[in-house]
Amino acid sequence: DKPEANGRTALYIACQQGHLDIVRFLVDEAQADVEKAMTDGFTPLFIACQEGHLDIVRFLVEEAQADVEKAATGGCTPLIVATGLGHLEIVQFLVTEAQADVSKATTEGHGFTPLYGAAYNGHVQMVKFLLGSGLANGNQTLGDGHNVLPFVCDNKDVEICGRLLVA
Repeated sequence: DKPEANGRTALYIACQQGHLDIVRFLVDEAQADVEKAMTDGFTPLFIACQEGHLDIVRFLVEEAQADVEKAATGGCTPLIVATGLGHLEIVQFLVTEAQADVSKATTEGHGFTPLYGAAYNGHVQMVKFLLGSGLANGNQTLGDGHNVLPFVCDNKDVEICGRLLVA
């Protein structure tokens, strides 16, 4: 668990590279701390979500009991990372099985939500899932009081704008 200067641990690197067998060993045998964060607050779960490693995300949450709501500096959560990058299967797992909070927003900037990240980055299937789950609110304002729609329509994605308008 001895980190590098930036806080990166062997577990973090194994999660980043997608090596489930090494992740299992480090957690089960070496008792690596799954909540140990880098200096920016990113944990092994964050990097697994960022890199799209669903098998590692599942292991960290289901077996190693990683906290899906643990926020990094600025309030970013693993769900916000996964939605912004378009990792639909990870988002579906975090929302439906791990019960991640889809309304939780970042604490810096505009206060971005998972729905905003998905919509702004043009991830239509993600927007469909979040709105279709009934958990995300298309009319939810950002943390600074602004509505998501103007920011998303700036991106010129007609289908996403339409879905938000009827949400």
